[in-house]
Amino acid sequence: MRDEPASPPSPPPAPPSNPIRITGWGVVAGLAALGAALCWVMLGLFEMFEAPAPELPWTVPAFLWLVGALVAVWARFVWQAVHRDHKWVNASRGLWLLTLGKTATVGGALLGGFLLMFALSHVDRVAVPVSLARVVVAGLGVLGSVLMVIAGRALQRACRTPGADDREP
Repeated sequence: MRDEPASPPSPPPAPPSNPIRITGWGVVAGLAALGAALCWVMLGLFEMFEAPAPELPWTVPAFLWLVGALVAVWARFVWQAVHRDHKWVNASRGLWLLTLGKTATVGGALLGGFLLMFALSHVDRVAVPVSLARVVVAGLGVLGSVLMVIAGRALQRACRTPGADDREP
């Protein structure tokens, strides 16, 4: 009785080229729609209780622009360090930066949808100075939210390992 020769062990499966997934545009659009729906519900509650809609302070768009600019600068520095200079980033710092990028993307999308609905709900009354101020402030906030989304996605992309497949998700 002959023993069958053992087959050579199969090589282990190759690890994924890059396990970091950038938040997709479909998710961003869905979150913006969710933010718009939340604003629509909030404005409906104000109308139901015959209360005036709140005024947005100028600090809202200023904060969104500031956060978006800071995340964009951070994305640029991380991109240069990882992709141009080929430096290693500590795992905990890389995870923190990835979380910051995803948070900026998700928060920017939700707030952008919310503020866009808020601005659109007051467009028909721009002759009234209070409504005009709401539209302008909310519009600037929407632009700041878009900056946050783009900067957050850029930071997520900067956290990917060099040479990885950089196609859009």
